[in-house]
This record gives sequence, C-alpha cells and structure tokens, in this order.
Amino acid sequence: MKPLRRHNEKCLAHLRSGTAALSGCYHFDRQRLYAAAGIILYWIINLVERQVEVYEQPLLAEGRYALRTDFRPGQGLGLTLSAQPPIEFAVADMLAPQDR
Repeated sequence: MKPLRRHNEKCLAHLRSGTAALSGCYHFDRQRLYAAAGIILYWIINLVERQVEVYEQPLLAEGRYALRTDFRPGQGLGLTLSAQPPIEFAVADMLAPQDR
C-alpha cells in the first residue's frame, strides 16, 4: 500500500464498511496507515459483529489509535466536524436488517 500524506486538517474522518474492511491484515495495515497519516477519526461499520467501531487519538509514531469505542444497535453516536453542529447516527440504521 502506498503511504498516505500527513493531513493538517482540523478534523479528517474515514469511514469503512463491509467484510473486506475487516479481513485479515488489511484492517490493521489500513489502521496503521491512517494513524500515521494523522487521520483523527476512523470508523468501521462492522457488519459481521453488528457494531460500529470508532478509533480516535492517533499515535503517529506507533501507527495505532489510543482509543477504541464500540457502539451496538440501540445506541447512537455523533460526528462533529469543524464548527458544525454534531450529526447524530443510530447504529441500527447503519447496519443491514438482521434476518429473523
């Protein structure tokens, strides 16, 4: 994978979904690249585990994130970009309906 450039933006978010985002080393390689590039917020919509994983506080030198929070259906999470009001998301709305 080619290296990502360091971003000087106040806030840069990256969202990924699907099973390819979670496969093997791909997830950790991407995460390392994102952290080293200074992407301060990284979400994975994990369809397999039915949760949204939010990674924050990149440790640039270590190529990893200091904080991971998992959100499940029934929970909500907000995204704040710049000086805009937060955008609220319901986790259940981001996931495919569960088979009954």
